[in-house]
Amino acid sequence: MVKPNKESEPREALVAHFREQDETLRRQWLRQVRTTGAVENLIRQGVEAINRRDADSFVALASPDVEWEDSIFWSEGVRTYRGRAELREWFKRVFVEPWESLLMEVTEITEADDRVLTGSILTARGKDSGVETVLRFWQVVWLADGKATRRQIFLERAEALEAAGMAE
Repeated sequence: MVKPNKESEPREALVAHFREQDETLRRQWLRQVRTTGAVENLIRQGVEAINRRDADSFVALASPDVEWEDSIFWSEGVRTYRGRAELREWFKRVFVEPWESLLMEVTEITEADDRVLTGSILTARGKDSGVETVLRFWQVVWLADGKATRRQIFLERAEALEAAGMAE
């Protein structure tokens, strides 16, 4: 655990703010939507693989012809990674290479038809810089036969809801 200091206090406050917002949203959605155990298990396995930085376990959760959209923390244009080999490349580039440490937390899971929306917080420390980063994002993952077939990522929850066909 990082000891609060002048530099970490804003980060701690930001994470606390995200968690508070997410708890409110989670309670609202739990009244309306229930997820299946299979979807929750898939999400849990994916997060555990990310936190262990285990590319093989993560890629095993995807269909062979997966289409995985990402913009590498919005520092690049959106690129679609196709198939498990490219997904493995993406995983290493995003979760293994740049970070000394990282923690992915899922704060929202909402299931609808063949897709699931998740809200997440990624807290990481740069391998070279030592700088702590907190990133809040949402993603929509399409599923078939218990595997991820497609993924889109968003900085705004409203955009993710719209892409998932769950707009409020």
